[in-house]
Amino acid sequence: ELPKENSSKTNLLDFYYLQSVAAERLGRADKKVFFLKKALENADSRERFAIINELASAEINIGNPAEAIDKLKKFYLFLSCNS
Repeated sequence: ELPKENSSKTNLLDFYYLQSVAAERLGRADKKVFFLKKALENADSRERFAIINELASAEINIGNPAEAIDKLKKFYLFLSCNS
């Protein structure tokens, strides 16, 4: 079931993350990346680390290692500036 327009960020995060899991099970790595990006848009700081790591791994799996490295660099820079 699609999330409602007024869904909370937590509900949207859960929805998109579960969609990424389903996409992976169906062998749709490109869709997994898409849904993880949507999940990341709704993640709070506690969830961002796990999602970014999973997203980077998925990017590598679809042949985008540069994108994966860029995401990880930006995130670690963000962490170092906000510590």
